[in-house]
This record gives sequence, C-alpha cells and structure tokens, in this order.
Amino acid sequence: MNYVNITDEKQTIKIVLNYDFNLDEGLNGDDIDFYVYKDGSGVNVVEDSNGNISVDGDVLEWAGNVSISNYYQKVGFSEDVSEQLEDEKIYSLVAVARINNKDKIVYRGKFQTTQQPLEDYSVNNSRYNQKTTTNNYTILD
Repeated sequence: MNYVNITDEKQTIKIVLNYDFNLDEGLNGDDIDFYVYKDGSGVNVVEDSNGNISVDGDVLEWAGNVSISNYYQKVGFSEDVSEQLEDEKIYSLVAVARINNKDKIVYRGKFQTTQQPLEDYSVNNSRYNQKTTTNNYTILD
C-alpha cells in the first residue's frame, strides 16, 4: 500500500507503470491519464469493442506529471486532485495510456492518505502502547 501525505505542498506517489517511456510521444508521460476515486465508491472501468477505456463515476482525473527513476516512476497529483483528497481515506488509482490507437491500463493500485509525516508513519499510532522493560534476560544457574 502506498501512502500520501496530504499536508505536503506537492503530493506525489511512487508507482511502477507498465509503460514503455522510450516511445517518441510518451517520453514525459503526457499521454497517460490518471484517475483517482474513493475505494468502494462504485466506479466502473469499462473497455468497449474499439479498445477505448472509460472510467465512469465520481472520479478525479489529470494527465502527465510523471518523472522517471531507475526502479519506479514518481507521479505528481494535479492541484485539483490534491485539494479534494481527505485524511485517512483509501483511494484507488488507475492509469490509462493510449498505445497503438488503443487504450491500455498501465497501472491499477491503491493508496492511503494521511497527515502524519511519512518517515515515522504508523497505522496504529494512537491505538497501542509498546511495553518496554529494562531486563529482558533470564539467567538460569
């Protein structure tokens, strides 16, 4: 599961896209459309007979903003999407690219939003207390 800190000035997510960035028209990811929606909101991802993919329902959409690293791609959320993300919610992310005149889903995954710093993020931060003792050893004679 990926986590996104919604208090960051520019929210990004690290994902691995099933996409060849060596294509002439796709070097910067401008031909990739991203769709974000709340998990369980009843959004349908449908492919028609012509190879076109549509995402129907209450979705947030943007294009591009992909930067390439050695092992993953970093995707920046558009400002419109960033403003509508809610704290401690799980969202689904779908990326659709146009390849050889047909749409193809190049990523499908989930992420959770938080306001905690991601460096020390804990899912059960206020629910459990860790018990520590100074003597963890038993000496048997």
